[in-house]
Amino acid sequence: MKFLHYLDLFGISYEQPYLPNKKTYKSSFGGFFTIALYSLSLLYFVYKLHSWLSGNINPKSTQTYQVLNNVDLQLNYPLISISFDQNTQQLDPLNSNEMIIQTYLITQQNQSINIVNVEAQNNNKIVLDNFNFSLTNSQTSLYPTQTLIALQLCDKKTQANCASDEKIKQFLELSGISMKIDMNFLYFNAQTNQFERITKSLSYAIETDVTLLNVFQLQTQKNIINNGFLFDNMVETQVVNDVQIITQSVKQAYFKNYLNGLIAVYEFNLNQLTQIQSIQYTKISEILADVGSIISTLMMLKGLAIAMNTYLLEELLNQQIISCYYPQFKELSINRNLFGQIKSVQHFNSQIDLIEFNKFYTKAKQVALKKQTVINQIYEISRLQFLVQLSIDKNKISQSHKFGIPLHLDFNNRSNTIVPFDDSIQASDRDKIYGNEDFNILTLENI
Repeated sequence: MKFLHYLDLFGISYEQPYLPNKKTYKSSFGGFFTIALYSLSLLYFVYKLHSWLSGNINPKSTQTYQVLNNVDLQLNYPLISISFDQNTQQLDPLNSNEMIIQTYLITQQNQSINIVNVEAQNNNKIVLDNFNFSLTNSQTSLYPTQTLIALQLCDKKTQANCASDEKIKQFLELSGISMKIDMNFLYFNAQTNQFERITKSLSYAIETDVTLLNVFQLQTQKNIINNGFLFDNMVETQVVNDVQIITQSVKQAYFKNYLNGLIAVYEFNLNQLTQIQSIQYTKISEILADVGSIISTLMMLKGLAIAMNTYLLEELLNQQIISCYYPQFKELSINRNLFGQIKSVQHFNSQIDLIEFNKFYTKAKQVALKKQTVINQIYEISRLQFLVQLSIDKNKISQSHKFGIPLHLDFNNRSNTIVPFDDSIQASDRDKIYGNEDFNILTLENI
């Protein structure tokens, strides 16, 4: 059993109450302070939780760059759309029935060249969707390593739907012919946790005697998004977020290996330098930790309430102890200011001299504080022991261990019924044994 007692982790410490059923002193000031601190803590928690749920807390974001040698990029959104300016609406060069300009999609993969004729769609625009790229030309490449969009005046030898020579001539005589290229890039919006599309528009003049070569170096971005609620939830995506353009004019014979008489060529390549963006969303554990740190800071103010309660408890105990020795002290009405200083003292309707009272009260509190110490209590008990030893015979003092109030089993308070509980007590001392009603004969009544 002793071993079990030793292992008990749920033992409690005995706390002596300062008043009956009161082991902890509490005050109105402490209650007000508790309401204020916990209300502020709750309001801050609600504020942080609302900010977190509404996406107003910005995630942690870091950006680095990395050189990649092998990349297979698949885009599931339209990257490029080609159209002509409004001056050519009367003579739409991309009209599939009367085509003035032909568009070709040229791709190269593993030394293999593929040329596809592309027709205008979506409001007379050439929209190239689902672009796929590979960075290196190797046997493991999944997608083309080189992609070109080539524009050529419609050749009746290869295309049956070409416009008449008169319309083609009329188109070429228009002044200021320009072609518009819209490129769509994706940017991640951290507040909405979604990708947003941003369009960059470029315009190029059309010339028929030379080939306009535009090289587009696509800047890719790899997004590593951790949007877990409590644990990590990693989501990786790779998008095109920018482009670098190199423009020059070359002779039409430069692209004779592909097609003859090209008026514009747009080449698309991937840039080896890739941007790595890591986005760490705030988890609920971080919100709770943040709120906990603020609450801990606020709870530092509880020291003020504890100090105030300590002062009030000391004052209460001092007044109780002083009242034990000076019963009339309870009849005094002591008025204090906000800082606890005594402003006036009254005994019923009589005003007490404040200076003299303060002298008395200061000295009385010093004595009361001493009486509360364990050493002083033991000392006073030892003095009482010596006084008892000087006044009472030693044998009678030894018999005090056998003294007590006999328990009447019918539990009445008949004081005239005396039942000695020990035969060793002398008959002359038996009439000094008290009854049940004397159990609290020395107990302080008004506590």
